[in-house]
Amino acid sequence: MQLRKNSVGISKDLNAGSIITMLLFIHLIVGIVRGLYRYHMIEKYQYNYYGDPPMNIFGKLAHNWLAGTFSSTTFILSASITVMLFSSF
Repeated sequence: MQLRKNSVGISKDLNAGSIITMLLFIHLIVGIVRGLYRYHMIEKYQYNYYGDPPMNIFGKLAHNWLAGTFSSTTFILSASITVMLFSSF
C-alpha cells in the first residue's frame, strides 16, 4: 500500500513525530521561562507568589498577564501533546 501525500508533499503520518517533539521542546522552554519568572518575582519582592504583589497598577497588570500567558500556554501545549499522542495510536 502506497502512502498518499498531502498538498505540501509530506505524509501526515511521518510528520506527527516531529510535531510532537517540537511541541515537547516548546513546552520545556515555556516551563523553564515560567519557573525563572516565578523565582525572580519571589526573590525581588519577597512575597507569596500567589498573593498580592507590592507593585503599581501597570506592574500588576503586566505580572498577571505574564503569569496567565505562561499558564495558558503550558496548558494548551500539554493538551495538544496529549491529544496528538493518543490520536496517533
